[in-house]
Amino acid sequence: MTTINLEVFLIILLVALINATNICSTATRSVKFFKLKSCHKSIAPPMARKRVTSLSECVAFTKEKNGLAFNFSPLDATNHLKQFIPNCHVLECPEIGNLSTLEVDLAFDYYSAFGDLNLTQNAVCIKSLGLFKFTEHYLNYTQSILACQNTSGDLADVTSEYRTTAMANLIKVMLPDWYKAAYVGLDDLVREGTFETSSGKPLTCTLNNFRAWAPGHPRSKHATEDCVTLDSDRLWRTTKCDKVRLKGLCELIPQPPKTSWNEEPKNVTCKNISEKNKGKMRKCLRQQKLFEIYTGSSRLDKCAMLNFTIKQFNGTITNDKVE
Repeated sequence: MTTINLEVFLIILLVALINATNICSTATRSVKFFKLKSCHKSIAPPMARKRVTSLSECVAFTKEKNGLAFNFSPLDATNHLKQFIPNCHVLECPEIGNLSTLEVDLAFDYYSAFGDLNLTQNAVCIKSLGLFKFTEHYLNYTQSILACQNTSGDLADVTSEYRTTAMANLIKVMLPDWYKAAYVGLDDLVREGTFETSSGKPLTCTLNNFRAWAPGHPRSKHATEDCVTLDSDRLWRTTKCDKVRLKGLCELIPQPPKTSWNEEPKNVTCKNISEKNKGKMRKCLRQQKLFEIYTGSSRLDKCAMLNFTIKQFNGTITNDKVE
């Protein structure tokens, strides 16, 4: 091989490696957290605790530990308590369906990656992975995808040993069928022999080259078997996408809150409101005053206002999002 040909080959190889890296990195979703309740915390045992100096540091620590929610105590709260305690509590699972199990704690606020609690109804948590549901009906592969997407989810990603094992256990426990298997998010519909997840991540991106194929699978001689099932024995099997009807295992995609769970007041501007609209102007001025009082209050006073005062103003509420 000449020097020029070798250089061309190395350039092509480098470009291919960069493209492969980009594909693997862009297929990973960025997790965001939302404040769902002030002056409350989850009673679930934390998987990790740490003393942090800011909310962003707590978010980073939660991501590092693969947490799905956290309790955070801002500095004004911990300073009031005059205790040097861990103020970032990482949780393996979020609250599901509602916030009724949170307990009042003036020092802490509760944050979750799953802000829209209505979408989490009847979901099951796999620790540090996410929330999962089975489709209501037995469907083919395409129908399973649509059913999952209708609940703000997608067919579940099984491309790690922990994921495959945890979801196989879920299938074993929750499906009543004698043959316990469900559709998961893995297929080679785009390109024969190249399996991708629901998010478009190629199987080649998996950590440690993990595979869980049943003996004889994927069956290359059966080109119409493009879709993958996971069974209770932790095995992947290819099957015909349109012929076989099974439950689909959906992995919920975290969504922001649609309901104003967090009652903190929002700063507003009244300059664009006509003086003739006196009712709207009075409401806006009240909200401005409330925001001014709230931001200048101590932690204890803020909690008292959230529980007793703000509900009477019927103002516009905002939810805090952090990444």
